[in-house]
Amino acid sequence: MAVDSIMTRFAKEGVPVIHLVQIEKLAVRYGLPVQPKTMPIVGEGKVFYREEHNRWLAAGVLVAILASLYAFIRSEWGFRLIQSSRRKKGGDYLEPMI
Repeated sequence: MAVDSIMTRFAKEGVPVIHLVQIEKLAVRYGLPVQPKTMPIVGEGKVFYREEHNRWLAAGVLVAILASLYAFIRSEWGFRLIQSSRRKKGGDYLEPMI
């Protein structure tokens, strides 16, 4: 009689599963290292570190982007770009007659 477990239920559903009892066979079969070549010092393995983003750098870049956008919009190019998009939408502007 088969044991009713999460793994057997997933296998019946067609979800790929890896049985950890045979992990060494799988590692050898696919050419993966079975154990690390050098043991890390206690408390210095990858499991103890978390990648963290620099919030000050992100905030500084955001401020620089917003300042650049503001400067562009206030410039002649930005003003013309905004005015041309408004003219195309409305259609009720007067064209100068020469």
